[in-house]
Amino acid sequence: MRRDYWESLCNIWAAERWQQTSTTMKVNRASSPKANMHTSGSVSFATHQSRLKKELKRPLKFQEVFDKTHKKKRTDQYISERAQEVAESYSQQMTEKYAGEEEQPQLDPEVWVAASGALKKGHVYGLGKVWTRAGCYMAPRRAIIQQRMRRGLSYLDGSHVGFQGPVDSWKEFPLSVWELLFDMFTRRYAFTRPEDLPRARVVWESTAQTNLRKSMWEAWDKAMKTTGSRDPTAWLDYGPVWMRMDYWESLCHRWATGPWQERSQAAKRNRATHPEKNVHTSGSVSYATHSQKLIERAPTFREL
Repeated sequence: MRRDYWESLCNIWAAERWQQTSTTMKVNRASSPKANMHTSGSVSFATHQSRLKKELKRPLKFQEVFDKTHKKKRTDQYISERAQEVAESYSQQMTEKYAGEEEQPQLDPEVWVAASGALKKGHVYGLGKVWTRAGCYMAPRRAIIQQRMRRGLSYLDGSHVGFQGPVDSWKEFPLSVWELLFDMFTRRYAFTRPEDLPRARVVWESTAQTNLRKSMWEAWDKAMKTTGSRDPTAWLDYGPVWMRMDYWESLCHRWATGPWQERSQAAKRNRATHPEKNVHTSGSVSYATHSQKLIERAPTFREL
């Protein structure tokens, strides 16, 4: 962030009006301590879902995961009256809606919203900000944009800018998708000087490409560790929560093919041939972080 932008934000946060808003929010949270209680601790909803699915060895219904994260282990009682009311209402409405059918869907978003009540500040009780495996995202549109830009990618369906199917490289995205995502970014983050926009675009594309590569690597690494196998076809049931399941399966089959494996091995050999090409002493700490830690003023290039 530019230094003058940061200083402006610090002045905003120090203002009386902002402090009053912050205090009001603290009071509101303290007045309703059980409003969003759960028993999952710091473990994410998606992680609980993955663990429970592996334990039971079958597809899960959403309410099973909700019960797992909202019931006390010793008594099997719901953590709050609201959790019990929502769970019972959802179960009853699902039974009524799908009476006579052999199987219920893993999650019916409309029924859940009806059971949990109206959106409160853009949030649906009990769902958080997760993608369901059916591809239904229950967060508000602003949260969708935030997640897409944070990841630097967007798996859009065929109704958006002609983009279809899975990709694992930023360069594979059509230009129209790049334009759509950057438009989302500029709607949320404004630049006071027009001349900053081209530079912002360059930094944005670089960051998006890096984040996509990192996210894909994390998905591969987690799948390999979970399955204990380097065979991509063994990863089919262990895709990341931010990617549609059918896209993940298609990518796994692509990674298992001969041409992709050959390119992967060639890249490994190239890196091994030049082990000192990009050696540095900063570890995983970014260039920008080193810059901030080094001195409080803007450092010269030689100092870095």
